[in-house]
Amino acid sequence: MDARIGGLACLAMLVVVGCTQGGGCPSCPTRDTGRSADADRVDAGSAPDASTPLDAARPDTGATGLDAGDVDAAALACDGAMVTLPDPTAVDGDETQPSSCTGCPSFTTLTVTPGTTTASIHGTVTGATSCSWTLVSPSCGGTTGAFGPDPEFGMFSITLPLFCGTNRLQLTCTNASGTAIATRTITGPSCGSRDVQVTLAWGATSNDQELHLVREGAVINDMVGDCTWFTCVSTSPDWGVVGDPTDDPHKDVDWLSTFGPENIYLAHAANGRYEVMVEYWGSGTTDAPSVTVTLGGRTVWMGSHTMSLHHVWDVGTIVFPGPTFVPVDTVVPCEAQWHGGGSRGCALPIP
Repeated sequence: MDARIGGLACLAMLVVVGCTQGGGCPSCPTRDTGRSADADRVDAGSAPDASTPLDAARPDTGATGLDAGDVDAAALACDGAMVTLPDPTAVDGDETQPSSCTGCPSFTTLTVTPGTTTASIHGTVTGATSCSWTLVSPSCGGTTGAFGPDPEFGMFSITLPLFCGTNRLQLTCTNASGTAIATRTITGPSCGSRDVQVTLAWGATSNDQELHLVREGAVINDMVGDCTWFTCVSTSPDWGVVGDPTDDPHKDVDWLSTFGPENIYLAHAANGRYEVMVEYWGSGTTDAPSVTVTLGGRTVWMGSHTMSLHHVWDVGTIVFPGPTFVPVDTVVPCEAQWHGGGSRGCALPIP
């Protein structure tokens, strides 16, 4: 991981309901920690019963999930999945709630620059005490997180992963007087081109969480079988058919500071199992990172788990063919097996 620059709101919440063995590494890159089962599975093609929370079948491990009962009645339904913006009726532009608001936050500048798979968001907001972002797409993909403007000048810069097709972005900033909302439409990559997308976000109390996608037969921080910060950012490991780049994973958003996000995608997944995992890198106090799992453009699971420094969250398993997602939702302490300076992180042979 080379030079990387990092930039909670009580969100108006986005809710989504389903729509080689590791070895030693003598010269691994250094991460700078001083800088600022079937009954449980969620099928990508079918939604759980509307009365059943997504986390109902999971063990009681301290995890928190988003329940179907949290979905706004005005949500857009598509093939059994539901996604909603904080304000589903909003059009592109800026507004405040209440509409006549003295002392509300204000977006004084905002620039959205789409890339191939991500969008760069830059701007300035005045008077905000907390801010959040939300992205949704008509393909039933959606995710959300927080961001922190500079406390003195209000400047902010975030990179967000895009879903395929049309994306609806909302930035929401609040203070005691009210809320400022900026809504924008962004065009993402063509649809039908992404089997897996996993997004991680966290809060203001931890400095760097790390997202992993580990293929079957490998363990966390494997040099070939783990898509993460030292294998998947500037280059990608060769997965699936040897020499075929279309079935290789990519980490297109990587973050080393508060809030995140981080994002990994796999356009064409070979048959097998893929483990979604999160490491608590960096520094900070207890935090509750959240992960969104999107299969074939549809977000099928969203949840969070309280973590401490140098712990690993095994989020769950993606299975192809299907695809299906099987939540695991357990946290493994790794302080005694953490390599320390000059390492890749947790050295436990997990999953």
